[in-house]
Amino acid sequence: MKYCEHCGSELKSGVEFCPNCGAKVGGKKEKVAGEVVKNTNTTTTGVKDNTTAAFVCSIIGALCCTYVAIPGLILSIMALKDMKEGKISSEKKWMAIV
Repeated sequence: MKYCEHCGSELKSGVEFCPNCGAKVGGKKEKVAGEVVKNTNTTTTGVKDNTTAAFVCSIIGALCCTYVAIPGLILSIMALKDMKEGKISSEKKWMAIV
C-alpha cells in the first residue's frame, strides 16, 4: 500500500495526485486549479507578537495625555494671566508654571 509523502493519506494504485491534499504522487505538491494554498511556514522565534497591543496602548496613552495636558496648559495660562493682573496671589506661581 502507498501513502502520500506530503500528508500521509492512503493512496490507491495508479493515482497521480493525492485525493486528500492534491500533492503529486512521487513529486512535490503542485497547485490544483481553484485550490487555495495555505501558508505552512512555522518558523518562529518563539516570541509573542505584541505589536497590536503596543499600538493600541500608545494610542490610548496619547489620547489620555492630550486630554489631560491641554486643559492643564489652558488653566495654567489663565492662572498666570490672573496673577499678572493681580486678581489672585502669586504665591503659587511655580505651580502654574510647572
